[in-house]
Amino acid sequence: MTVWVNSSFNICFMNKQMFFIYCSPYFFALILLWGVYVMKKVLILSMIVLMISACSQEKETSSTVVEEFVGHSVQDIYEWCGTIPDEYSCEITYEDNGEYEKDIVFEQSVKAGKKLKEDIYFKVSNGNSTEIALPYITKGVTKADIEEWKEATGLKSLEFIYEENDEIEKNHVIRMEPEAHVTKDTSVKVYLSSGPAAPEQTTIEIKFGDFIGLTVEEFEQKAKELGLKPNHQENRDRYNADVKFGNIAWHGSGVYEKDEVFNYGVCINAIVVNPSEYVGKTEEEFIKIAKNLHLTPKHISGRDTYSASIDKGDIVSHGNGVYVENEEFKYGLSYGPAVVSQGYEGAKESAFLDYLKVLTLKEDRKTSYSETVPAGKIISYHYGKYSTGDCVTYYVSLGPEKKTITVPDFSGKDEEELLNFFAANGILVKSRTEEQSLLPKGKIISNDHGEMKAGTKAAYKVSLGPAVMENAIIEAFATVRDEVSAEGDYEKASFQMHRYLFGRGFMNYEIVPVVYGDLEPGILVSITINGELLEDYPVSVPIDAEIVCRITSNIE
Repeated sequence: MTVWVNSSFNICFMNKQMFFIYCSPYFFALILLWGVYVMKKVLILSMIVLMISACSQEKETSSTVVEEFVGHSVQDIYEWCGTIPDEYSCEITYEDNGEYEKDIVFEQSVKAGKKLKEDIYFKVSNGNSTEIALPYITKGVTKADIEEWKEATGLKSLEFIYEENDEIEKNHVIRMEPEAHVTKDTSVKVYLSSGPAAPEQTTIEIKFGDFIGLTVEEFEQKAKELGLKPNHQENRDRYNADVKFGNIAWHGSGVYEKDEVFNYGVCINAIVVNPSEYVGKTEEEFIKIAKNLHLTPKHISGRDTYSASIDKGDIVSHGNGVYVENEEFKYGLSYGPAVVSQGYEGAKESAFLDYLKVLTLKEDRKTSYSETVPAGKIISYHYGKYSTGDCVTYYVSLGPEKKTITVPDFSGKDEEELLNFFAANGILVKSRTEEQSLLPKGKIISNDHGEMKAGTKAAYKVSLGPAVMENAIIEAFATVRDEVSAEGDYEKASFQMHRYLFGRGFMNYEIVPVVYGDLEPGILVSITINGELLEDYPVSVPIDAEIVCRITSNIE
């Protein structure tokens, strides 16, 4: 190009005529290209200078000090941002916030007191978009309405509190807490009306047993709180195994008026007498012991019996269990031994049984083969001294011995079955013993068995059954009455009373028919235990207690 320019230049300037005709366009184009080249170089140099200047100088720090805007209105930010240098900017963003109201600043990027040397950012509350609209409380808003509102809004914690209110209907809303700014996580309390205050109670219903076991001080305090006047009645003092000495063992029951007397009795010391503890004592000694125990001795002729070990006139039986002071202490005397003497060998069995009946003894019949005593006659018996109810073992002849037999093991079978086998096969009884066992009463525990000849004596043991309790519980009178009574049917009620007592192990009881006002037959009207009337609370009663039950009947 340079060559082209120079040669063109030479041509043009060597020939002046050709300059304007041929060279002038080229000349102006050359000038234009040269100008563009120079301007390009100048522009590049200017940009380099500006870049070097920008990199070598830092942004000048403003003298503006940042204020505290948290908690202030967004309007305060707008006003302040208008005073800062132009090279800095303020940026404002809105966010939901439950702690700050709408248009209130809750965060700034530069802390208060610092000089502004960079752009500053602010966060402003948009209010709490999760707030729940509260129901408008009027007298018509019910508990059900509030429960529906809770389900609809998703409220997590709602508590109902009842207050007495004479103006607002029961189960209607009185007020709510809090009254504003409630979210799903807010614990809300709603106060409901329980209706007008209840009228003051003028009567008090007390059930027996409500205060049993309390100390006297506690009982009297309770009575005063109920508006009653506590009153101790000594004749109501009694023993109760479940109550501590001196505490309440009895109190009145029923409906009381304010300021009415409320009687009570306390638990007193008990006198415990063990079975047969004084058996064998002379009557004089027994009476002295009874008085020392603060009991009242009473001879019951129906308790007098024969005794092989107790002398005539001495104590043969007496009551046992728990007694209270001055209670009757019943006893029976010994007739002495019932003596079974010799003289009935070879006699008819019926005559011997009549003899045992006179002596109040029971028979224990055995059979045996005999070469000398005819069949059905008495071979021998155990004579000596016996007590009333004892069994006398005797042997009845089966005639001459006939054969040798195999005696099986009768364990678990009835004694009658064993004796029938012995009698049929001429096996005699060597010994009969009784003992407690899990087998029912009268079942064979064990016996001699195997090959035996007629006339051989074999021993066996009989079960007395499981151990028998010395005491049993009789429930409150009302409970027993409801269980055994049979309206219009004395026989059914009598049977149910028998089953109730017998099932608890009582044997010494009597069921007496009575005519009692207009009551129809079959109603239990009273139970006396050793002469004392059963009341409306359960009692522990000795198995041998004397019990009399009276049931209405149409037979006078």
